[in-house]
Amino acid sequence: SYGFTKTFDLVSYYSIHKNGQKSIYLGGLYQFIDNRFVDLATALGFRKKYIDNYSTDLFTPQLLYNIKLPNHYTIGGSIVNVININDSKLVNAGVATDLALYIPIKKIKKINPRITEAYFGIGLFKNTGMNFSLNELYLNYSLDLKFNFKWK
Repeated sequence: SYGFTKTFDLVSYYSIHKNGQKSIYLGGLYQFIDNRFVDLATALGFRKKYIDNYSTDLFTPQLLYNIKLPNHYTIGGSIVNVININDSKLVNAGVATDLALYIPIKKIKKINPRITEAYFGIGLFKNTGMNFSLNELYLNYSLDLKFNFKWK
């Protein structure tokens, strides 16, 4: 993690789901292991879904992992407990998991000098309502950018 401190970071994402639903996530991350082989972190965050009822989910606990491979490639993912917040009631929806290969994109740094790292990720995702059978897993992809917003 490269955030407010070496171990604490603010994380967000925007996602368009397979069913067309759109969501945004905002959370805090605590990285408790960072070495040359692996990164491990936990996080707490909220996801707002923008379809039908505009529901909100709490993501906790979360385990995020990143296994470091040669030439800056990585295998990473997460195991996330999802809790639906409905009418001020908390309902445990289950566990979502994902696993992906992240491929470094070196030339994208030339677009903006504040981009410090860039990766294309390709992997598999299991949402809370699915089993671990191959025909139920979603193929997912991402473009991951890390920015340096430190002012000189």
